[in-house]
Amino acid sequence: MRNRVPTYSFNSAREKESLAELFIWNSLQNYNFEEPHSHTYNELLIFEVGGGSNALSKNNIEIQDYSFHILPTGFVHHLNRGINSKGFTIAFSDFFINQLQNFDIKSDYLYLVSQPKAFHFSANEYKEFEYYFKELHSQKENKSYFLNLIALILLKIMDKIKDNPNFKIVENNQLEIIKLVNQYYQEKPKIKFYASKMNISVSGLSKKVKQLHGKTIIDLQNEKIILESKRLLQQNYLSVNEIAVRFNFTDESHFCRFFKKHLKMTPKEFKKSSFIQ
Repeated sequence: MRNRVPTYSFNSAREKESLAELFIWNSLQNYNFEEPHSHTYNELLIFEVGGGSNALSKNNIEIQDYSFHILPTGFVHHLNRGINSKGFTIAFSDFFINQLQNFDIKSDYLYLVSQPKAFHFSANEYKEFEYYFKELHSQKENKSYFLNLIALILLKIMDKIKDNPNFKIVENNQLEIIKLVNQYYQEKPKIKFYASKMNISVSGLSKKVKQLHGKTIIDLQNEKIILESKRLLQQNYLSVNEIAVRFNFTDESHFCRFFKKHLKMTPKEFKKSSFIQ
């Protein structure tokens, strides 16, 4: 039987729930990033020195010098990094990208993370990013400046890839499944609903999701509900009952049991112990 594909959060990398973080590849991690896995945040992988490949479902992308790979929340990939490769990851939450989109409606941040993307720049093009990268590494503790730097980097990427011939969008069934879950998870539909949307049998969809994600589509749906519930609790503008209604639970107690089953604490306990950096 295929093992479940692990899904890692900021906590997996010894970080509190955050808007964004910087992960240096030569630093110790609390998980094996070289096995197939996904994340509860978006990733921008930046390769200063290439080597190896990044398997995105059936697409195996060669890692070149100055490659940039963008992976959306929940997307499973398998990174086989060359021994001499060098770089880092900028990780940022859906809430962060949504805030940027609301603030700057003329720039399409949501498109940038709507599906996996891979592209590489020339050495001269990469140099245009180096100042921002150096600042990012040195200003990690200056959160306001750090977050603004990430926003500037994403803007610069969007500008650069408009006419870049090496820009590649990765399309596959895995992404279609994620898109459907992201679109309908609040309604908590059954697997039959998703199978109908994909024009496939329930058993066929179950097998496909298990192959791609190592879990069921309801597992993916529940993970999305928990992730969004945590975000709403942290923002502190909806009551627990209002969140329960938003996610189509019969009542507040039903939602609380669901939440505690997955996080080993009640929504109110989580709310007291958690904050966004």
